[in-house]
Amino acid sequence: MNLNSLIKNNHIGIFDSGVGGLSVYFEIKKILPAAKIIYIADTLHLPYGEKTAEQVQKYSLRISNYFKERNVETIVVACSTATSVALSTLQETYPEIPVIGILNQKLIEHTLQVTKNNRIGIIATRLTTETETFPKALQKNATNIKTFSKACPDIIDAISIGDTSSANFIAAIKRDVGELLKEDIDSLILGCTHFNLIQNLFIELFPKIHIISPPYWTAKYVKEAISLDQSFIPQKINADEFYSTAQAEEFEKIIQQTTGKQIEVKKIKLSKALDPLMLTK
Repeated sequence: MNLNSLIKNNHIGIFDSGVGGLSVYFEIKKILPAAKIIYIADTLHLPYGEKTAEQVQKYSLRISNYFKERNVETIVVACSTATSVALSTLQETYPEIPVIGILNQKLIEHTLQVTKNNRIGIIATRLTTETETFPKALQKNATNIKTFSKACPDIIDAISIGDTSSANFIAAIKRDVGELLKEDIDSLILGCTHFNLIQNLFIELFPKIHIISPPYWTAKYVKEAISLDQSFIPQKINADEFYSTAQAEEFEKIIQQTTGKQIEVKKIKLSKALDPLMLTK
């Protein structure tokens, strides 16, 4: 077996504005342990959900350009906001590379299967909520579906800094999801990958609601969409890489606080000169 060829064929790039995309990383690693993964957290520009669509497109293109330079063969957009406003741009810019977002057919099919009353709640970032990306995708596949969306910046901000144990944090979750419960939803999509890091908390707080995890279904979709050789599980020779566009040590602490895992992170500076769309700052 040609080891160099194997590593190249198993090369996946994952990016998010921060820690939330690690929920996608963990799910992909479970079912594709031989994948070589480069993870980039664009912490310099978080939160994406409070930026403009043009800004998120620009950041996403910079990261994807870096992935292309590193010969990444699959790009996973582990961010609902970037999926909503930048996915199609990335797919058009890199037609030779599979670019996969967290909203995909696997997630849609599962959501439509588990709902009993066709009333689905979605919590996400402000920009994801404004674009109505999740509602449009669901209603395109089933016209009888009713969706109810809620932007939850307070919850996202708390997870971004590792503050997930305070009483105020729990109160914010109960408040925001409580608004959707008034609409008689029976299913809730965790439409920001940050939420999926605390998925068990949502299950505990709302036991009667189907909690739907996009990272899980994204990993399933990635496995079917690309062909990887899983007969060899590399170790040091194929160690995953984690980068932050801001302070790496601070991001390491946030990962530890939020996930309980110790991950070595390096700081990375992405070239602005590579912006294909020449978007203004």
